[in-house]
Amino acid sequence: QVVTLKKCWRVFLIQHADDYLQALRLYLRLIHRWQWINDGQYRHVSRMVAEIGRLLGGWRKRTALQK
Repeated sequence: QVVTLKKCWRVFLIQHADDYLQALRLYLRLIHRWQWINDGQYRHVSRMVAEIGRLLGGWRKRTALQK
């Protein structure tokens, strides 16, 4: 039961992080549209955010496979 509680907590935290990442993507698109950052800066930070998304996806899959 402790393992299940840890897994539920981990799933919750990963989902919470993913929600914040989605908000970050929205804010990045807005600040780029408003020209607060240039194209190069937008590409750079978008690559970094995409990598974080891949990490979260991997953690989510690994957590789902655990018993």
